[in-house]
Formats: sequence, C-alpha cells, structure tokens
Amino acid sequence: MVREMQVSSGLFDRVYHAVYDDVSGYTAEAIATCLQNGGLDFQQGFTLEEAWSGLRCLPDFQLHVEWALFFLRQQGYLVQRGGCWLGAQRKRYAFGDGRNVQIQPSLNLIDYVAAHWLDVIQGRSNSLHVLFGPEGAPLWEHYFSNSHDLYAVHNQWAAECLADRMKADQAQAPEVLELGTGYGSASMALLAECMLRAQPVGRCVLTDISAALANRARKRLAASYPAARLDAGKLDLNADYPDWAEAFDYIFAVNVAHCAQDIVAALNRLRSCLKPGGTLLLSECMRQDHTRLLHQEFIFSLLPNFAPIRRGDSDAPCFGFWSGADWHAFMESAGYRSIQVIENEGRQILGGLIIGS
Repeated sequence: MVREMQVSSGLFDRVYHAVYDDVSGYTAEAIATCLQNGGLDFQQGFTLEEAWSGLRCLPDFQLHVEWALFFLRQQGYLVQRGGCWLGAQRKRYAFGDGRNVQIQPSLNLIDYVAAHWLDVIQGRSNSLHVLFGPEGAPLWEHYFSNSHDLYAVHNQWAAECLADRMKADQAQAPEVLELGTGYGSASMALLAECMLRAQPVGRCVLTDISAALANRARKRLAASYPAARLDAGKLDLNADYPDWAEAFDYIFAVNVAHCAQDIVAALNRLRSCLKPGGTLLLSECMRQDHTRLLHQEFIFSLLPNFAPIRRGDSDAPCFGFWSGADWHAFMESAGYRSIQVIENEGRQILGGLIIGS
C-alpha cells in the first residue's frame, strides 16, 4: 500500500496530537488506579496470571486485563521483566495547558468506564447495561458531538473530503447514504460543509441499526437544512440490506464499518448499492500497526462488536481499530477499485479516510 498523507486539512495539528497524548495519559492514570484498587501491587510486581487471579477476572475479560497492562507499558507506567510486570515512575499529565480544545466528553466517559470497569470484568455488572443505561447513555451523545474536539475531527475530515468530491464529480445534486448515523454529528458536519460551499445535496438517507435513533437525527437536521431531502431508516451492517441496488452516488460513514462482523462482506454489499462510478468514503479511527494501542480501546473494548483483532508483530492484544494496510486489504477483497487510504498528518496515526469505487 502506498501511504498517502493528508496535509491540507489542518485538523490533526500539533495541538491535536498533544491533547491526544494528554488524554492517553489520563486514561493510563485511570487504568492504573483501577488495577491498584483491585489489589495489584505495582511495587512488588505480578505475573499476568496473578493479575487475572488478583482482579478476580472472568475468562471473557482476560484479554481486557492483558490489554490494560500493555497499554500501561506503552504509556510508561509499567515495565515488563521476563514474565513479571513492575511499576515504573508514574507520569503526570497536564492537559489544557493554554489549549482551547474541548476534551471533557472524553474525560467524562473515561471516568465513567473506570468507575465500573472492575465490576464488569468480575461479572458483577453487564457492560451494555452500564454503558447504555440511564447514567451512561447521555455521555455517548456528548462524546459523539461536533463540540467534542477530540472526536469531531473525524466527522469534519469526512465532510470536507466528501464535499470536495461532490463539487468535482456531480453536475446535479447527488444521492447520499450515511451508515451508522447515531446522534447525527457526521451528517450535520456534511450538510454544514455543503451549505457553506453552496453545494446542493439531493436525497440523503440516514441509517442506523436503531431506526428510532436515525429518525431522531433526521428530525433534528431537517429544521436546519430544509433544502436537503432527508430520509431515515434501519440498516444493520451484519444483516440483509434494503433493495438499494445502484441507488446512491455516495455512501459514507464515520467510525462505523469496523463494527461489522465480516468487514469484507459488508463492504461488498455496500458496493452493490453504489451507482456506476459511485464512491464509498469511510472515516475511521486508525492505528499505525498492531503494536500501537489507542486509549479509546479502554472504553470501546467493553462493547460486544469490538472483538479482539489479530495481534500482528506484538504480544499485546488490541480491539476493534484497524490499520491503513488492513483497510486497503479489506477494500481490495471486497472488489473496490481506485482505492485510497489517506492517513492523518502529524507524528502518529490516529485516523484515516478509506475511499473506493
């Protein structure tokens, strides 16, 4: 795969990378506190088996504990000597040092997961009930909001790239399908970008595994963007799709496609929904390779559709987020041509656009 760098967006700038590092440090501090509250002694050290036993971890969550140890090693909180894990000097995080960046939704969700993590891995709480219950559900809406700067860059990058392509490719208003609309932040970013450019949008179908959630987003957006013909419906990446053969000029999704149980099969089904010459555009959180762990895994690994993925060159387990090379291989296997995988600018890979027709 030829790596193509996105150098013009300015979204993943020096401040963004610094703040991402700060939140990774904050996550490491939360994890270290969880493990110590669970009885692990960082000074004395422990083996992986002793960590599982000491934390009273269920077998289904042993990889989550292992991931936590490797993440703490990556962040400098633990060292590994033979089969023993030992505490290193605790690092300090000082986020927000003169930076006008909104990261509180990340911190709130990290704090919430940390408060329940031991109960989940010990089987005293169900992860779905915790994450989507009365306390957890509002945190997700704030997390996936365009006012959350740590997440909104993925929406904005997709919106700018898709609006560029609409302007270049279409003489008339294009038909667009969005996957995994959720609370509507990605579709809001796209419609706002198109309005800013006076780019007309024809039919725009917002879909989600929850038809109610997609319809709620449609109602909220319709008032602000009356010129766009918005529809809403249910679409499950892992099930049969509606009869949309060659129906759309563009299909786009932000941090959705990795949730498919069989990514290649889902991408292949989506390809059949594109008109001749149509384009699929995905915006995804992305890792450099399988040796690099992302702090988001602490949160998302508790979801059932974030199964462990292959480990690559490392013994560290990882969950849900793929590399650019992985996505290129998925797109090729699904029959796409003119494939582009564009990784963010800056010193570490945190996101990417996957484009194919």
